[in-house]
Formats: sequence, structure tokens, C-alpha cells
Amino acid sequence: MAFYAPGMSKPATDAEAIYDEHIASLSQHTKLRLLTLIAAKLETAAARTPVRLQDLSGLGRDVWEGTSADDYVRELRGEWQARE
Repeated sequence: MAFYAPGMSKPATDAEAIYDEHIASLSQHTKLRLLTLIAAKLETAAARTPVRLQDLSGLGRDVWEGTSADDYVRELRGEWQARE
């Protein structure tokens, strides 16, 4: 089963193939070193990529599509009152 995430050019099954072919046979110690290296490289890359507030505009829009803000707030308030 292939999984696609936003920005991915290839399915995750390719990552599984890379793991099976190149990583599975490595020692536990080497796998952990590789994981640490990958995490450090990703963190460094993320730190170099500034995030602007404007880049977040519209993020999650589909989650709220068709939901009235007023109805949502009424529902929350009803839940709060039910707890009291």
C-alpha cells in the first residue's frame, strides 16, 4: 500500500525498498547512527528554511470547510456547560 504525503514525489514504498535493500542488514548501532544523522540533517535544513506567517495562510482550510464558526462555538459552549 503506497502512502503519499504532500511534497512527496515517490510513494513511501520506495522508502521501504531502500530500507530493505540498504539498511535492514546494518547493525543496531549503525542504524541508530544513521537515524541520528538523518535527524540532524533534517533539523539543519529546517532551520535554514525560514517560515513566514503568510506561508501558513489557508493551512487546514479543508478541515473546517462546511463548518460554521458560530455553530462550532455554540457546540463548545454547550459541552462546557454540560461539564459543570
